[in-house]
Amino acid sequence: MHALHSLLASAAILVGVSVASAQESVSQPAGQMPARPRRVHPMAALMANPAAWVEPEHFIAVVNEGGAVDPAWLAEFVPGIAKYCQLRFEVIEIAAEADVSPAVLVARARAAAGENALAFLVLANDFADPVVTAPGSGWAVVNPTWVRGGETVDEEKIRDRMGKQLYRALGLAFGAGFRIEHEAVLRDAPTPASLDEALSRNFHPQNLSVIQSVAQRMGLELRHLKPREELESMGLLKPRTPKPEQAAPVDAAPTAN
Repeated sequence: MHALHSLLASAAILVGVSVASAQESVSQPAGQMPARPRRVHPMAALMANPAAWVEPEHFIAVVNEGGAVDPAWLAEFVPGIAKYCQLRFEVIEIAAEADVSPAVLVARARAAAGENALAFLVLANDFADPVVTAPGSGWAVVNPTWVRGGETVDEEKIRDRMGKQLYRALGLAFGAGFRIEHEAVLRDAPTPASLDEALSRNFHPQNLSVIQSVAQRMGLELRHLKPREELESMGLLKPRTPKPEQAAPVDAAPTAN
């Protein structure tokens, strides 16, 4: 698992470099040679290509009740957490109803998401608590109104807090537990403003390992690259060049006495 994290982290860096290079299209002053575009590393291109991955059958449903959060922001945010966790996430929209308990709300979410949804993050304003969940249960109800509460802040700050709260809810739903580091996203957050203390916007590697382990026990599959032979047949990887066969050593001729 640590090797996988290292591979994905390295690939993410390479993808970032490649994307930054692709965006270097700023016009050059007259009389100067244009900047030479940097070569996209083959592994970075492969890791960024959705066709190279085996998409899991089962998924975590992110259920937005009655537009509790902006659907456009949610559609932009969810692919990032899916890529980071190497799990499949799907956004589901459901109508707002006056649910009498989290169990009723989660049951509605389950019915809307279908049988391939094995875990649930439900965004709803039905309950006053910031997050309602049972550790390791695979579901959590997040109250967006709580995230927006407190002092007046701009929309960018609210979106940042909402993203951190979704990470926290996911970690709690999968039994990852809190950390003591001040900057950790999986830390107690008694107020919306305390979410700003988390300098990290994702999980500590140990928490991520717990989440992935629990997810697999629930029946969720991790995303993984297709076999090399398939990637080669799709033209996404160059075939390996066979190593030249080494000639057998020639015995030295006997010397005359």
